[in-house]
Amino acid sequence: MVYWAAILAVCMTLVRLTTALQACTSRDGPGVGVCSCSGTTVNCYGKNLASIPDGIPATTTSLTLWRNQIVTIENTKLQHLHSLILLDIDNNEITSILSHTFAGLQNLQIVYLENNNISIIEPRSFISLNYLTKLDIRNNEITSVVSQTFAGLRNLQWLKLSNNAISVVEQGSFQHLQNLTELHIENNEITIIFSQTFAGLRNLKQLYLNGNHIKDVQPGGFQHLQELTTLRLDNNKLKSLRNDIFSTLEIPGEESTEGHQYQSLLLETRDHNYTALWTEDATFDDQDAYRRQEEDRDGPECSQGDMAEEAAKPEESDEEPTHSYQNIPHDDDYYNFPTVRDV
Repeated sequence: MVYWAAILAVCMTLVRLTTALQACTSRDGPGVGVCSCSGTTVNCYGKNLASIPDGIPATTTSLTLWRNQIVTIENTKLQHLHSLILLDIDNNEITSILSHTFAGLQNLQIVYLENNNISIIEPRSFISLNYLTKLDIRNNEITSVVSQTFAGLRNLQWLKLSNNAISVVEQGSFQHLQNLTELHIENNEITIIFSQTFAGLRNLKQLYLNGNHIKDVQPGGFQHLQELTTLRLDNNKLKSLRNDIFSTLEIPGEESTEGHQYQSLLLETRDHNYTALWTEDATFDDQDAYRRQEEDRDGPECSQGDMAEEAAKPEESDEEPTHSYQNIPHDDDYYNFPTVRDV
């Protein structure tokens, strides 16, 4: 009799464990909610979950699953969440994003997938996310971006791909992102910028390419970026830039009083570990000064302090200078845009 009672107790425990992985406590059935559920917010932060829990309410607008051990984003657990706006599933063990992963989540606006093990993003994985404005996939293991990776994201404004292993960016990979204003693709393994790499990004304002292995920017590499105000190319392997590399950017100057105002260009060569920043009304005539500075730096009697002082001096002219030029300390965190956790 005692034996059978013990068996029954074990069975009841297994039943409770099976039903315990419900997201929220249900009034109509068994199961204790493993997440914190309040209104339309479901918070499953740090619950040591190996999978997405069942029973997430259909009315959920914000779902937090970060800092668990989730390996797969099971669409069957999410496809009923037609009102979901924010999905935070960073700091897990996810390895791939499949073409059907986000099916049914047509109202998503913000997705955080950083700090996972993602190495595969199938083409058209985001095709149904027409309202997505923020996508964070940094700190993963992505090696390439293809032409259909971001298809469908016509309202995306903010994309972070930094700290992956991206070495290949197919031409036209960003052509669907006509409303993108900020692109972070720093700290990857990109070696060349082609003429069509950034095709379609007509509203891009901030571009971060620092910390790659870029050796060459082909003619027209930035020709599509008519609204660009900030560009980082420091910590690459560039030895020189063509004279016309920025010629298509509409920079106000002596012959043009219309167009946007280019705010900053950050360049650095690894060999000399020197950083320069152009600000305010800077024109790309200042590239000549930068190149002269590079040449002077190779001279035996020229110290880095002397060059920095010389570069800071404006050219002699009877006219009032129209730009400012300043030296700044090298700092990889000079531009630090923290992740925004607001809907």
